[in-house]
Amino acid sequence: MNRDHTDEDNKEKKHITSYREVGLESKKQWLFPNWVVTMLKWLSPLLLLALVVPICMTISKLKRPYFLPKLLAIGILAVFLADLISALVHITFVDNAYSTTKFTVDEDGYLIVPVLYGYSSCHHYFPSNWKDIDDSTSWVSLTLIVLIFVFFVILLIKNVVLRLLLLLTYSIIPLITISHKYMHELNHGRYVPLWVQCLQSVGFFMSTNAHRIHHENHIYDWGLLNGFSDYFVNSIVKGICHWKNTCPIELMTENYELYERKYQTDVVKMRFVGDIEGRIICKRDGHHLLLLKENH
Repeated sequence: MNRDHTDEDNKEKKHITSYREVGLESKKQWLFPNWVVTMLKWLSPLLLLALVVPICMTISKLKRPYFLPKLLAIGILAVFLADLISALVHITFVDNAYSTTKFTVDEDGYLIVPVLYGYSSCHHYFPSNWKDIDDSTSWVSLTLIVLIFVFFVILLIKNVVLRLLLLLTYSIIPLITISHKYMHELNHGRYVPLWVQCLQSVGFFMSTNAHRIHHENHIYDWGLLNGFSDYFVNSIVKGICHWKNTCPIELMTENYELYERKYQTDVVKMRFVGDIEGRIICKRDGHHLLLLKENH
């Protein structure tokens, strides 16, 4: 891998933080096609009502003795469960921590990287990629998904306490991606809405320090709401790693390092396929990737 692929040496260093900054555009922002998201945004008041009304109706059925302590305890447990769910999804679908998938290399020596989830894909390559996803896009997308579970909770769960716990948990889940996004925005000194700052200050949304460790180590500390579940999840995963010798990875980082070792180079050429298509050339610079050549 020659340095003739790099930009001129006298150019200022440019670290990779998002797709758009390196000239890459996505066919859709996140999970659903843009036309579906547009329709969901028009329906967002109904989506909000579908979340809130069942919660209010269930709270009204909660027995009066120790009403406030019970409500507080259920709320705290719901926050923990929402963070736990975010950690499990993060492990399974975002970092692919137990995947054995090996990316292929094309005839031109480019590592072929699949892009499945719009701008959110390959988050450890592009740590600020969520800034290109609207808050409303992430909220309506997740709300549509959780409403499927809300329907079955209402249909099947008769116990008032358990029903309220699950309904509160599912109502919190659509906020997880917003918490994660603005942790990165705060870390980079960009704009953070006042209401998000308030939730960050009281610990409901995650702090920069907790998640920075995850991006430095690429494993552990997977909670994306506030990290409340990190100790619990880390303990289980470390136990499995110790006793079963089955340890987590971050799939994108793992394949990047395999490329470096295979070709004995610190310059990695990547070709993105799927929601985003294009090619870049980069190299490692500490915990960041240094852009050598933009989309071409």
